[in-house]
Amino acid sequence: EVTAAAATRCPLNRLMMQSEATLLRASVAAGGQHSVFIDGEGRLFSSGNEATEISSDEEEELDPAAGLLGHGEGVTRLTSPTALPSLLGGEHAESVSAGIHHSLAIAADGSVWSWGCG
Repeated sequence: EVTAAAATRCPLNRLMMQSEATLLRASVAAGGQHSVFIDGEGRLFSSGNEATEISSDEEEELDPAAGLLGHGEGVTRLTSPTALPSLLGGEHAESVSAGIHHSLAIAADGSVWSWGCG
């Protein structure tokens, strides 16, 4: 259950409409500030933000994890799940995982693909 106080600190975002629920049929992975999805047809989607805060003794700064979302340079924020350009050598995705600065996918042929910083 989400309390009112928790919802104020971290508001819930509805990522998709009910009719788009098939997007979540296969697999979902959450990274530091991004998520990766596989739909029922093995297509990859991502959403989130590439920038992550780094704490240091002197100051806080944003460290962009270039390519983290998988949509090429310049795409640093996606507010809804967006299909990735052709990846995985034309194979369908079977599984996804996400770290703080990177994402991984296993293709139907068993190959492992990564993007982001890591």
